[in-house]
Amino acid sequence: MAIFVLDSSNFRVQQFMTADEGELQLREQAEVAESEASALEEKKTIQQETPGTHLLSTPKP
Repeated sequence: MAIFVLDSSNFRVQQFMTADEGELQLREQAEVAESEASALEEKKTIQQETPGTHLLSTPKP
């Protein structure tokens, strides 16, 4: 359940949520960030372990 509050003095809407919803949202964001960091680390490791697979551009004379 989310609660929306309209502040007419400066025309903005604020959203408030219950503590349980906030905790769940923070956990989901942390899981996403952790999986993205893990994928990035894995990509770096693969690039370091496989030399010669990088394409290099050399100027033609």
